[in-house]
Amino acid sequence: MSNFGNQVQFNVYQTMTSPDSERLPVVYEDWEKKAREVLEDGPYYYVAGGAGGGKTMKSNLRAFDRWNIVPRMLRNVEDRDLSVNLFGHTYNFPLLHAPIGVQSIIHEEGDLGSAEPALR
Repeated sequence: MSNFGNQVQFNVYQTMTSPDSERLPVVYEDWEKKAREVLEDGPYYYVAGGAGGGKTMKSNLRAFDRWNIVPRMLRNVEDRDLSVNLFGHTYNFPLLHAPIGVQSIIHEEGDLGSAEPALR
């Protein structure tokens, strides 16, 4: 049986104390900090404030709190396939990209400007 999964996990955790400076953030708060560094005040506070009173954002956070990720132990995961077919294209793994209203305030190309890197 291959030990590949354990090695990948070990490599991730091994670099957590001094991650590669080119690696994208893993933690939500780090993404927020990175956004603050690159966005002007208006766009940043619009997005960070939930585009208004924050009612939808609070509701979404409560919904996510109801879900738990439960690891499944002692399963044969030697042959894994995370690929997914969407709209006639096959991707190596599933991807999620949430819509954001008035996205053009954070990227000059709007939705397409942030969707394109997600497909790389």
